[in-house]
Amino acid sequence: MKLNKYNNFVFESTIYDLLLESNLIYMKDFRQILNDICGSEPKDSPVYKISNLLLRIAGKDMKLVQNYIDVDKESDKVSFIPDNRIQHESNIVKLRGIEDNRVVNIVGDHSILDSCGISREGLFHPDRVSDIKVPNEWILLGTYDGSLHGDGYEIYTLHHLQNISDPTVRIVAFDNSSDGTSGIEGDLALPDVTKSSIKVGRFVNRILDIYFKENPNSDYGERGEYSTADVEKFVNKYTATALFMENAFDYFEIVYGEDIKYWYSEDKYAAKSSQLGNSCMRYNNCQDYFGIYNENPEVCKLLIFKNMNGDKIFGRALLWTDIDGQKLMDRVYTTKDNFMALFKKWAKENNYRSIYNEDISCTIKVEAKDYEKYPYMDTFKFYSLDKGLLYSDGDDVERPYYRLEDTGGRFSSYK
Repeated sequence: MKLNKYNNFVFESTIYDLLLESNLIYMKDFRQILNDICGSEPKDSPVYKISNLLLRIAGKDMKLVQNYIDVDKESDKVSFIPDNRIQHESNIVKLRGIEDNRVVNIVGDHSILDSCGISREGLFHPDRVSDIKVPNEWILLGTYDGSLHGDGYEIYTLHHLQNISDPTVRIVAFDNSSDGTSGIEGDLALPDVTKSSIKVGRFVNRILDIYFKENPNSDYGERGEYSTADVEKFVNKYTATALFMENAFDYFEIVYGEDIKYWYSEDKYAAKSSQLGNSCMRYNNCQDYFGIYNENPEVCKLLIFKNMNGDKIFGRALLWTDIDGQKLMDRVYTTKDNFMALFKKWAKENNYRSIYNEDISCTIKVEAKDYEKYPYMDTFKFYSLDKGLLYSDGDDVERPYYRLEDTGGRFSSYK
């Protein structure tokens, strides 16, 4: 037993030494959990302060080219690969779309660079992809998280890149989780080597020790301000968030009838942010507008994504069944851009077609009547009262019809 304890001590000490010798790079899922924690906690709470500090260490104080920190299969641990088991060639990436002159997500001369602590020195801001004359091979200097609005939402992941052939050329490409686009391509996943893991609490304590030892005059206070109890609270929040993301589909639910009206109310939103927080149909005075949804449960339902308590939602999307039996998902509204991908994945796995902003011609059959007040429609804007049909394409509808694009419950009538 004593020998086992000693071996564990040596193993953990080795982990700590490796962390001391290496800079940190956070993988996407780990960064997402830290961002989710920051977005859900009061800014004066110890949990927020620890999560925010971990993000800022990765984003500003340390170059992120080594030591890949990621979520672990056990929710109370994090995984990593020590520096001596990483091949640096895995940091070589290419800009997506540069060869065929398509749009590439390259950051211009924007304030988000300052908020992430990325030096502007030597940065290249091409107006066109064709302006990039160097070979398309880049070294990943660092990965950072930044928010355009500084509120913990609409997070953009920035990649600071240096050209291999001409080191004087540096650019910043970005990922935007709301549309699933990526400015770079290459093997940024964990290399195929055995990963080590460590308890989240021990990882956090050691990182705090390292950071405050090397930064005694830090803007984030001093080591003594982050107590054992504070770290324990962070671990509990991290574990719960990791479990929630791992089992996210368990928190999706389809509702219909009067429940649609219930979940449209902004009182049921987990946060007043992003697309959901800015929805024109969120107000309580809109509650009388949803009759065309509530009274047609056979063809209109609402997909909601609940929080862990089940009393608030992170997102919603209308689900339709058209006259051909095709299952359709309408525009998705979420409190955070990264939840968009979950809705798209749910749609794919449940045989729903995502239709918002698509050039489609679909028709929905509802009860033929005047509902008097109507919601603003994102897709099925044209309503034939005589036939009880909702159309996505105005060319298909016959007069008379209503055009449903008013945020005050009204409509435009065409006879």
